[in-house]
Amino acid sequence: MLHAGNKEAAIQFLKAHQNEFISDTEKDFLEELSGVFSVQDIELRPLVNAFRTRKYKVDLSEPAHICLQRYLSKHGHIILMQIINTHVTIIGKADGSQMEGEVHEEKGQRYEAGINGHVEQPSGTGVDREMRELQEAIRLIRDNAHQPLRIFTVKNAIENASSALITPKMDRLAVGFSTAEIRLWGISETVLLKPKHKNIHIPLACDVLSPRNCNEQENAIKSEAGAIILRGHTDVVHDLRFIPESEILLSVSSDKDMRAWRLNDYSCATIYSGHSYPIWCMDTSVFNLYTATGSHDRTAKLWSLDRTFPLRIFAGHFLDVNCVKFHPNARYLATGSADKTVRLWSKDDGNLLRVYVGAQSTIYSLAFSPDGKYLAAAGDDKSISIWDLATNAVLTELKGHKDTVMHVDWSLDGQYIASASIDGIVRLWPTQDFINTLNG
Repeated sequence: MLHAGNKEAAIQFLKAHQNEFISDTEKDFLEELSGVFSVQDIELRPLVNAFRTRKYKVDLSEPAHICLQRYLSKHGHIILMQIINTHVTIIGKADGSQMEGEVHEEKGQRYEAGINGHVEQPSGTGVDREMRELQEAIRLIRDNAHQPLRIFTVKNAIENASSALITPKMDRLAVGFSTAEIRLWGISETVLLKPKHKNIHIPLACDVLSPRNCNEQENAIKSEAGAIILRGHTDVVHDLRFIPESEILLSVSSDKDMRAWRLNDYSCATIYSGHSYPIWCMDTSVFNLYTATGSHDRTAKLWSLDRTFPLRIFAGHFLDVNCVKFHPNARYLATGSADKTVRLWSKDDGNLLRVYVGAQSTIYSLAFSPDGKYLAAAGDDKSISIWDLATNAVLTELKGHKDTVMHVDWSLDGQYIASASIDGIVRLWPTQDFINTLNG
């Protein structure tokens, strides 16, 4: 772009894409590129000039090369043709044996060429690329000061996992899928077995099942590759919660229902209906006495497991309720919405107590501090806002993520806030660095 005289376009292009390069080698080279503003600058900087004039070797069979040329000519991609002719050397391959021979002969030369310490690697096969990516991921994990306690990978899933949860005892993993299934795995020494007979369950007042419930229970128990599969939902499963005392798993879905699953026989105990649109989120109060759900219908609802209808309806948001969170004392409920507000409600009477305005975008996650004094909210604006509940004021904003923050939580001792983002990074924020300073 600079060589063609398009200075402003080049600057905008660099700004738009520089965040995609994260390694130290790439950042160093980008810093040098950021100081280039003319053709003279390109020629005066040997590294930049070499980068621009260097040709890249691409392995391509003769038929594929001809097809590429015909396609570009037919659709008028003249600029792409010029770029290929200027910066790419096509290495034709007649057959597999020739390919192996040429790669072997050129291997030494390819490994010697490099720019700013970056060594050009042969393209290799798909397996080679996957192995290099795996090795790089292992290196990043090992170099991190915070080592993962455990790593779980869900394979052979028909569709992507949409939610996941581990029991407090860390003996079971539950994953919800966009296929409407829920899968349970045993962790460590725990092995989940399909029961041979129907176990006696803990009775609930709401256990009067409709014919629809009974029919679904026949299909709820299935085992595949060590996983117990729970079937009953008819759409994407968005959130899960374990109730350890009752051996119950709760799930919410786009099918507008919340379901309770018995973990002793893996059957559906009850269906809780009340929302008119998909349910995005849920939370349970202290001692798991109450459950709250948030929905696309712009409301949050309060439930008790012994009632199939909602006890309270919290209405007031103008857009979807994306997250709900109980206050540690269980007297209050916070909701975060796509309308960029956080609202605090009274659990007992459903009244709106406060509206926290100040977020710049959709709210996706909420977390109360263990002492109940502060509320953290995060979402699309890539930052975490901390409110003081006593003064109704924003204490601070934690910035550092490069993409939407999907989850935020407070450590049990109140010393850290953890945040997880679509940028693939989990950050730990020491609360002493901002709360004590601002309150002092």
